[in-house]
Amino acid sequence: MRFEPRRLPIILSACLLTGAIAQADSVTGDGSWQTWSTANLVQGANPTFGSPYWNNGSGDGSRYNIGWCLAGGGNCTIPSPPGNLAYFGPSGGGAPGNIGFMNDGYAVRATLEATISDSGPLDTFGWYSLNADGSIGSMTPLFSAVSGPGTKTFTPGSNEYGFYIGQNQGLPGDPFSSRYFFFMDSAKNFVTGFPNPSDNLQHFAVFDPSSGSTSSYYIGAVDTRACSAGGSGTCDPTTEFDYNDFVVKLDTLNTPEPGSMGLLVCSLGMLAVLRRGRAPVK
Repeated sequence: MRFEPRRLPIILSACLLTGAIAQADSVTGDGSWQTWSTANLVQGANPTFGSPYWNNGSGDGSRYNIGWCLAGGGNCTIPSPPGNLAYFGPSGGGAPGNIGFMNDGYAVRATLEATISDSGPLDTFGWYSLNADGSIGSMTPLFSAVSGPGTKTFTPGSNEYGFYIGQNQGLPGDPFSSRYFFFMDSAKNFVTGFPNPSDNLQHFAVFDPSSGSTSSYYIGAVDTRACSAGGSGTCDPTTEFDYNDFVVKLDTLNTPEPGSMGLLVCSLGMLAVLRRGRAPVK
């Protein structure tokens, strides 16, 4: 068979299309991607707290919530602030009840950008898998509140997963200590040990640098429960849910990327066709 040069653009286009096909995690849950303005970020006692839901004051000081971490110009600092990224939630600024990530079997890299918390080793940020019935599966810790900058890589498998905060109030083993767990599916929040009340609020905020392109995300988290009437132990009023106790960047590692592998295979095939086309006709 003699190679026809006029077919080269078609073959090349097919290779490029194959190379462009790459898998990455996507976000699911109660919401969609919402925009916000840096002009509305809380500074001290204004503007209005809780719009969006993660835009609150902070016990750490003025201009400390996750919005300032991402936008820059405040007192929460992270490497290379990405700006006012779209966040996941319902329209109107409310909090999503449930947030999840869908994985297709690729490795995920979590990078700890900041921990603005005084809870030390009693505070854990980790990931969890979900069972087929929607219940919490395995829980794997990644960082503590004393972790320095660094990365952890894990492979969730071909299913939905999320992130959790585990916090001890009181030393482990103390009969009056409580262990809190806050999940991206906030209905699953619970407490063990001494029966201090928990809450069913959303302790996570997820931001997307590409406004929903399923490539890379930023996550802000609150590590303490909301104060309630008659409650005891450490808590924060919801007006101080600043979502900066853990700030984590999330990337899906396509290694090897299906797109890259497809491009390589397609390119090698095109090279073979070219070589065959140049072979002398017998």
